[in-house]
Amino acid sequence: MRILSVVFSAILGGIAMMSTSVSAMPMPATPMIGCDTATDLACRVFAGQNLTGPSGPVTVPNNGNDKENVVEAALFDVFGSFIDVMEAAKSDDNPSRGLSITGAGSSSGTWTYTGVEELYLLTVKASNDFSIYNIEGLTTGPWTTEGLVNGGGNTPNISHVTVWKLVGGTTTQIPEPGTLALLLLGLAGLTIAAQRQKATATQR
Repeated sequence: MRILSVVFSAILGGIAMMSTSVSAMPMPATPMIGCDTATDLACRVFAGQNLTGPSGPVTVPNNGNDKENVVEAALFDVFGSFIDVMEAAKSDDNPSRGLSITGAGSSSGTWTYTGVEELYLLTVKASNDFSIYNIEGLTTGPWTTEGLVNGGGNTPNISHVTVWKLVGGTTTQIPEPGTLALLLLGLAGLTIAAQRQKATATQR
C-alpha cells in the first residue's frame, strides 16, 4: 500500500505540473518580437507591407497603420496563429486612459501606464512605420523609434505609443519534459505494484 501511495502522489504531482498554462503567444525575455535579435530591434511594420493576416491579405496603410487589424495581421505573420488583442490606451488620447510618455517629439523616451488593464503589447508609431514590443506584466519602460525609417531614410520622431491587452486569455497546455517523465515513471510504478499485488494474491 505504501508503494501505491507514493506512486499515486507522483502521478498527481505530474498532472498538476502539466496543467500549467502558457501564453499562446511565446514571447522572448527582451521586449521584441519577430525581429532581428542581432541588432536588438523590434519588429518593424511599414506602409505598403503585405501581410497574410488571420482573415486574409492585409496591406499596411500609410496613415494610422497601427490599428488593431494590422497589429493582429503582423502577429499572425510572425507566429502563424490568430492572437486577439485590443487597444488599452494611446499616448495621444484625450482623456489619456492612464498612458503617458516622456520624450514626445523625439526618438526615445519612457512610457508609464496607470490604468486597470493587464498589458500585453506596446506599439511605437513614427512616420509610416511602427514597432511591436512585448510588455507583458509591465506598467512602465523605455520606448524608441530606432529601426523605423521616415521618407528621407532617417530615424523619425515619435507619433504615438499604444498599449494593448490580450483578449480571451487563450492558453495552450504544454507538458514539460521532466513532468512527462515523472508521470510515465509513476504509471510504470503503479503497473509494477499492481502486478506484485496480483502475484501475492495468487500465491495465497
